[in-house]
Amino acid sequence: MANKNNIKSKIELFKKLGEYNEEKGITRIVCKNEFVNDYKDLYFSNGGTWCRRSLLDKGIYKFATATGNGKINILCNVNDEERLKIINYFKEKCNFSKENGNHIKYFIIFGKKELNNFTRLIRKDILEYYRNKACVNCGSSTELQCDHKNGLYNNGHILKLISYISFLYHYFFSIFT
Repeated sequence: MANKNNIKSKIELFKKLGEYNEEKGITRIVCKNEFVNDYKDLYFSNGGTWCRRSLLDKGIYKFATATGNGKINILCNVNDEERLKIINYFKEKCNFSKENGNHIKYFIIFGKKELNNFTRLIRKDILEYYRNKACVNCGSSTELQCDHKNGLYNNGHILKLISYISFLYHYFFSIFT
């Protein structure tokens, strides 16, 4: 599995190759054939190791890929209007054909995601203290995420303190009764 820093550096490398426009938040469509010389670290043989939705979901960029035969994968949540716009853009700029196969061939960053500015419920001093300790679950001491088992930070109603406390109360009450 690719680590977080490696993914970030590959995204930065892709932005350079794709001539990322900071003002508009987009790159041009890049063809996999361009992953040579200074950009050879972007090359992959199968499955898009650095450009899978599971890896890009937590990133800040809206990313899409297309296969040689024209299957377009938008690797983030977008509305119907934005989906149609990116699909049409790929169709306009790329040379799709059945002969090109179903391998990922084209790539684009087409904007930045709107990030939720949720407040973590764990105080910063507590997070910093535990980040310097080994994980009690697995023993790892690198890239610790103190609250990784919570899994609910992207759920808006859970982040409201009262809802969160109510959730915890009901959760623990159900365990012990």
